[in-house]
Amino acid sequence: MKAFFDHNIEPFIAWSIHRVVAPRGDEAVSKTDRFEPNTSDAEWLLCLGRERGWVIFTYDRRILRNPIERRAFYDSGLTAFFFRPAVQKLNAVQRTATVLWHWDQLSRLTELQSRGAYWLPLNKNARFEQIRV
Repeated sequence: MKAFFDHNIEPFIAWSIHRVVAPRGDEAVSKTDRFEPNTSDAEWLLCLGRERGWVIFTYDRRILRNPIERRAFYDSGLTAFFFRPAVQKLNAVQRTATVLWHWDQLSRLTELQSRGAYWLPLNKNARFEQIRV
């Protein structure tokens, strides 16, 4: 799985996750690793969509509300996981652990569903809830 962490998630979370998952062939990068700070959401969504295989992690629900960003997300064909507010309130170590705890499940889900939007659950045994796009 190739994971892309939006600018609103601290870059060191992506870097920490990458150190854990890289030995198994997975990848995690921060927006700051790939794009200039002023790159619009619509622009990077479409770019990653053309590259195929990326999974997005973000806090930014405006991607699903703003008409331009929503269209770019839809056209990109990407899968995105949005951090629930309860997950956002955790400290950085706990947010990193939450993503890692769900990593295998995330990988399976993205293999089965090539596109869509989901809530990243806080609880270890919770199911991924799909967000209507």
